[in-house]
Parts: sequence; C-alpha cells; structure tokens
Amino acid sequence: MAGLPLWPVLLIREDAATEGVACIAGDNTDTKFGAGKPRIGLARCVLAACLVLALFVVRVHAAEQRYEIDIPALNVDVALKALAGQTEAQLLFPYDVVKTLQANPVSGRYTLHEALEILLQDTGLSSSLTKGGVITISATPVTAQGDGDKNMNGIKKLPLLGHIAALLGIGIGPHMVRADQADTAGQGPALTEIIVTAQRRSESLQETPVAVSVISGDELAARHINDISNLGAVTPSVGFQAGTNAQAVSNIEIRGLGSAGSNRAFEGDVGIFVDGVYLSRAGQLLSNFLDYDNLQILKGPQGTLFGKNTTAGALMLTSTKPQFTDYDGSYEVTVGNYGNVLARVASNIPISDKLAVRVAALISNNDGYVKNPGTDDYYNSHRPRAFKAQLLYEPTTDLSFRLIGDISIEHDNCCYGTVVVVPGPAQPLINALTLANGLQLPSTNPKDYQAVLNQDTDQQIGDRGAVLLSDWDISSSAALHSTTAYRVWSESQLGGDFDFSGADLLNGNESFKTHQFSQEFTFDGKAGETSLFKSANYLLGVYLAHEVLLGTRELFWGQQAQTYWNLALAPLGIPPGIAEASPGLWSSELYPADDKSYAGFAHVNLKFTDRFGALAGIRYSKEIKHGAFENPFFDHSAVPPALPVFTLLGVQPGPAYNAQHSDSAISGTAGFQYDFAPGKMGYLTYSRGFKAGGINLDNNAAGLVANNPAYAALGAALHFIPAAPLDPTYQPEKINGVEAGFKADYLDGRARSNLALFYDKITGLQVGQFQGLQFLVVNAPSGKDYGAEIENTFKVTQDVTLNAAATWLPVAKIGGSALLDQQAAITRAAGGRGISLSGTRFSQAPVWAANLGASLFHPLNDRIALTGNLSEQFKSRINIDVADGYGQSSVALLNASLGIESVERRWSVNAWCMNCADQRYNTVLFPVPLQTGTEGAYVGSPRTFGLSLRGHF
Repeated sequence: MAGLPLWPVLLIREDAATEGVACIAGDNTDTKFGAGKPRIGLARCVLAACLVLALFVVRVHAAEQRYEIDIPALNVDVALKALAGQTEAQLLFPYDVVKTLQANPVSGRYTLHEALEILLQDTGLSSSLTKGGVITISATPVTAQGDGDKNMNGIKKLPLLGHIAALLGIGIGPHMVRADQADTAGQGPALTEIIVTAQRRSESLQETPVAVSVISGDELAARHINDISNLGAVTPSVGFQAGTNAQAVSNIEIRGLGSAGSNRAFEGDVGIFVDGVYLSRAGQLLSNFLDYDNLQILKGPQGTLFGKNTTAGALMLTSTKPQFTDYDGSYEVTVGNYGNVLARVASNIPISDKLAVRVAALISNNDGYVKNPGTDDYYNSHRPRAFKAQLLYEPTTDLSFRLIGDISIEHDNCCYGTVVVVPGPAQPLINALTLANGLQLPSTNPKDYQAVLNQDTDQQIGDRGAVLLSDWDISSSAALHSTTAYRVWSESQLGGDFDFSGADLLNGNESFKTHQFSQEFTFDGKAGETSLFKSANYLLGVYLAHEVLLGTRELFWGQQAQTYWNLALAPLGIPPGIAEASPGLWSSELYPADDKSYAGFAHVNLKFTDRFGALAGIRYSKEIKHGAFENPFFDHSAVPPALPVFTLLGVQPGPAYNAQHSDSAISGTAGFQYDFAPGKMGYLTYSRGFKAGGINLDNNAAGLVANNPAYAALGAALHFIPAAPLDPTYQPEKINGVEAGFKADYLDGRARSNLALFYDKITGLQVGQFQGLQFLVVNAPSGKDYGAEIENTFKVTQDVTLNAAATWLPVAKIGGSALLDQQAAITRAAGGRGISLSGTRFSQAPVWAANLGASLFHPLNDRIALTGNLSEQFKSRINIDVADGYGQSSVALLNASLGIESVERRWSVNAWCMNCADQRYNTVLFPVPLQTGTEGAYVGSPRTFGLSLRGHF
C-alpha cells in the first residue's frame, strides 16, 4: 500500500509531524505539547511541513486505491478488523459502541472510502480521515465546519491533540481501539473471526450451518501437516490411510465414513476440491502441500453444492491468491531424521494494478520408516518436487481472471515395505527361500519396523494441470463464476514385489493414468426484503466433467516361484511341475475406463428475521461410466498335464469384459438456523448424498476360470461346472443424514465451542475387499453411523491458546448382507480366516477420537517471542483390515515444538518432534498374496524430529 514505508518514521518522529502542522498553520514556535522553547529553525520547519504534506498526499492516494475486499455480514468491530487486514489501513473506533452493531457485507474492488460507506450504511456510524492518515469511526454523524481534517463524506476539524493521539494510537472518547488490536479489545484477548466458503460464499464460520474445521496455510506448516496423511491433527473426525499404490489404496474417512475397502475403480466418499476442482483420487494429494492459503474440512453429506462422492464430506484446499499491492513471499527449510528434508518458497510479484503473478516451488525427501536390516536402507520413500504458478488479471473492477498451473513429480522406492503381523503356515517356507536368496530375515517383532524384499520398486508419480477461475460482478447483488480445469495424473511402479517378502516369487509392473476435464458455471445473487423474507442469498450452477483413465499390470514369476509352488501344493497331492510357474512374464492386463458427469444445482439461504433463517438446495446428477478388462497375454506354454498355477487353482484367467454403467440421482438439503444471541447460533439440517456406482476394474471382476467361456473345456479336469461371466458393475451408494449443531463464542470472545450431533443412514453401501488374489466389490444393503463431535478453542491469555476436540461414534456399522457372508465362506474354504463383514463395524472408525493442544506466543522483548506447540492425538481401537477383521489397539500420539519467532512474525526457528513417545502402530492390515493366513501391515510414522526455519519477505 502506498505510503506504508513512511509510517515507522511517523510513529518514531511524532514531534516532527506536530511541528509540521504548526508550521503550516503559521506558528514558528516549538509546539510539542505547548512547551515554551526557542523558535525552531526555518529549515527544520520546512522539512517537517514537507513530511506532513507527503504523508497527507500518500494517504489520500491510498484512500483512492482500489482493493479486493471480501467481508461477509459481521459485527462492526470484526468487520473493521477484516477491512484493516485487507487494506492495511489504520482504523480507530470506539469498541464499546460498535461491538453490538451489525455491519453490511462488502465484496468486490472498492476504494477504502467506498468500502466504509457500504460497510457502515444504516449503522449510525461515520468515518473521518485525519491528516496523519488514520481513519476514525465515530458514533455520531459528522458535519462540515471549517477547513480542518477531511471527512470521508465531508470536512471535520480535529484539535492538534487528536492528530497526535491518532498517530500514537491513543483513544479519544469511549474505549477507542485500533482495528489491528481489535482481538484484544474489551475484557481481554479474543479469538480471531474465521471466514469459510462451505456454502460457496464467504461467511463467518460461526454463522455457517455446516460442521467445518478450518486451518490456515501458515498453521499447516507450523504444525508439520505437510500432506493429507496427517489430517487427523486438524480434527479427530478425519482419518487417512495409504497402501501399495495411491490410485487404489488411499482412503479418507470423515466420521467413520469412507470408501469401505480398496479398488482401482473406487472413488472416495470424501470429495476433494483444490481451487474448486474435483479430484477423483485421494492419492492425488499425497504430494506435499504447496502455497495453500487454507484447508477446510466439511463434515457430513455435501451433495447439493459439491456433487457426487461427498457422502461423508468434502475437503477443500485454496491456493494463496496473487496480490496487486506488494512484492512479498515466504520460505521454509526443514531437516530431520529418516532423511527428512523439505524446502518451500513462494513469491508474489505485482506487475501493475491490474496484473499480478505468484510462483511457488518445493523439494522434499523422506527415506521411509521400514528398515531393511541387511542394508540399513529404508523402504517407502517419499521424494516429491513441485512447482505452481498463478496469474491474476483484472481488466476492470468487475471482471477477474485467475489462471493457476501446477506440476509435481515424484521418484520413490515405494510402497511394498510392510511388516508381518500374523505369520501364516507358509511363513517357514518363505523364510527358507529368503535365506536361500542370500538375504537376511527381518525381525519377527512388528514394532521393530523391519522388512526384507527381494528387489526395490521404482515408483514414479506425475501430476499436472491448470484451472482458469473467471469472475464477473454483474452488479452489487449478482455475480457469475466459471471454473475450467484440465488435469493429468499418473502413477507407475516397476519391479513391485507382489509377494511382500525376500523370496523371489511374484513380481510385477503396474501403471495408472487419468485425464480429467471439468467445467462449472455458477451464478450467485442476493435479494432484498420482500413480504416473505428479509433477505436471501442464492446460487445456481451447472457442472460437467469427463475423465478418461487407463490401468495396466504385468505379472512375472520369480526365480523361486516354481520351487515355492512345488512345495506349497505337495500336501494337496499335486506332483511337482504340474502347477507351472516358470520364471518370466505370465500375464499382461489392461483396464481402460471413462466417466462422464453432468449436474445442475440450486441453493438458497433465507433470512426471515434478524435471528431466524432457513436453507434449501437441490441437485440433479447424471453419471455414465464405461470400464473394461483385457488380457492380451496369458502364458499357455505349460505342457499337459501341467497347467499355469492360477489356472490349476481355478483363479485366472478371469473372463474379459466391456461394461457400462449409468446412474442418475437427486440429492439435496434443507434446514433452519436460529441466532439465540450475538455469537450463539444453532441449526438443524437434513442432507441427501450420492456416490456413483461403477465397474470393478479387476481381472476377476467378471468371475474366475469357471466363468471364462474360453476355458469351459477344463471343467472336468478342474472339477468345476462352466458358468456365465458375472456382472462386474456395482450400484450407487446413497446417504440420508440429519445434523443438529450449536456454535457459540463466549467469555467476551475468548472461548469458542462448536457442537454437532449427527445421524447417517446409508443404502447400497459399497464394500471392497482384497482376498489375497482378487479385489471384490459388493453393495451391502445398508449401513449406519451416528454420534457427536465438539471442537473448542480458548484463548487463556494473549500468549496462550488451548484447543480441545473430540468425536464420539458409538455406532458405525455395515448392515446385514448375504453376499458378504457368502464371500467369507469362500475365503474360509480356501484356508483363509474368512470373517464376514456383515453386521461389523466400519474399518478406520474409532468409537472415540480426540485432540488436545496448547500453543504459545510469548514476546521476550520488543523483537523476539518464544513460541511453542504441544498436542496429543488419541484414537480408540479400530478395525484396520477390511477383509479379515483385525484391529489396532488405541493409540495416543504426542507432538511438540519449541522455538523463537520475530514479534512481527517475519521469521521463526523451531525444534519439533512428532509422535515424541515413539508409539509403534499399524495403519492398514491386508492378507499377503500367495501366503494364505499371513497378515501384513503398513505402519504408522515412528518418532520423527527436526529443525525448521520459516519466514516471510
């Protein structure tokens, strides 16, 4: 903002400013508070007068400068604080007068004068601008008299003491405070107002009838939440897990609801939106966060405004917006154990008052946490590199275009490093083959985090895309928005150790690539008072998207596979060599698919009185999906009576298929909200959500060898009756949810509590299971979960803030299902554990989850502050194996940091640790391929620690 660099001079040299006023008025005596001193020199008088004149000119210029302002309807004190933050203006106002008044919303490009006019209209307040450049707010109208200080709408003369008091931030009148100190006005420190966009418009978190958890980009970095893997640190209602590959085995849950199982065809129950663009795979956010302004987590069905696949909620990330006013930036450098290195930088570059650019980049390394005892190397590394560039162009005050482009690449040894939790009957043979392969055996204690694989995996992940955000303010009460996006995401794994052991049995290459185009148009408007309502905010929208994807897989028998099968099948009376597993490629698979989505939606918020309001919304969605399985190569070189191993076992090759599935659905929401008192609001809402059905992309989705027409002749030899191929599709999942919530700020704004009670009933629950050799998908008839959650924040002092949150989920279970019972029986017949999921609790759904934390910012002097964070994350026992029902006992993770930071928050250095007590736990259990009865596990992060340097420039 023009003139800002002069403010430090003014605040230090208020005597010069006073002298300058006196000189201009014709008084050539020292006027510092009336002290009778010798006349000052002419040069000093002229210099002081020039200083005051320069300050007046730059402040008048600043008042004419236009700013991008977005302030919802808030209390006047909070709105003025937001205005000061968005314009960097100095505001002085009577806190006791304004704290009970309601300001008008302001959204668009305005001068400071225009914004104040709109914000203060009909409040009984007016504004004036002193020569010192401070805007004062008064409770009585100001009239023009004389030629003193300039009023925002006229002229007002202030006494010289008024100028000096304004320059020094000294209040004149009833409890005057500066806007940038509004948090500490009143009876002590107060919490900051949080603005969210859960209803596709900016509004106060405490006025939004949706359960939302919000965290800023700076806070994400300070708490070492660098990607979605630790979302549980934001709110205990959220969980995340990843497995062998990001496209099939990455799930997010909210309130216990998420994709029940893993499959390359699955889309999540939690919608992921980055800058308004829907991402179909949770794994697309495994790369480190880069230059995001905030993260919002919306809990409960969000089908009206956010569309399909939001039956559990939505996760929204918003990039930091370029600015026209200042060149600035930020940086971070972090080093820690397990090879942890992170470097991030971002910079804002204003080109003109209409054009601005913002760029950001990161480099990160992490070696992984599962150790190979023979080499001291680690598995499951994470090494992303990313770059983001933005261009903001505003040709007029009513028209804006924002182009965001990003690219990230990753090259890892991932993700087959797991521990054996339950050794099966094949474990002694696996150990013998591992030793014969010249490798050392891992520890048998899962908490030692050791594994031995016979080869490394070369994993490469690429993600790139662009989004164009176009905004047209048609009038002060109507706007049109467009979001146009194209993204390409790919993952490949070469040399995957598919048997998860040091034995050289089954290896493979796997890839997945998706191209996605999406377009959304929304029109939002406001309506004034009518005979039916006092005010209304409404939104209309249309959405279309097209995603094309291709998955591939190649399977290879290793050098020890034939030996393994000869010994493993001998107890069944099968002679050596009958089950053929010669080294080399034995199967090649293709999985092409595409998805077309169309939707239209409407949403309205009505205000009937100052306290009572209602909301309603509806959305129509249409999904058309296509998916296929092709097996261009399957090894038939076995000489009779020998057969390929999986053909002999009746598993592969499954029948090829080319299927189509379409869904149409109506989702919606309705509810009421009531303001019981200032800062205390309650709401009751009903929501219906929709998750599309689809095609199971697996080589056994249409059945086994018995279902493959090309192998019907083997029926007699293999003792099966030929059958028709099965239907590889699965049906949509729908949810009906009711939520009652109460949000309150109390103790003079120092404390905040948000409570929600929820009940969700699911029909057609999609359940995916990995049974050791194949992925299966069925629709359970029903599912149900209900419970409560609360989030609390308390600002104990200006230096100390406490946070406490808890989620209680007494019921979160799959309904009774004959299909699930049948699958469990088949698994038991094959020698597996075979626990039926019918009537069982959802995986990754603890009965209790809680976070407790404290943060410190204590100035040691006028330059340096002591900072610290201490938090604990707790989860009670959870089921972490969708297939066999194994659980993980309760886990409590202690996180801490301590450091120093500049009082102006320009830089900080802190030492930190995550999971400080080094709790060892598992995140996902799975039946290990080829080893019936053996359960492997992915592990949680052990104790990590390091040092971080962050700053702004």
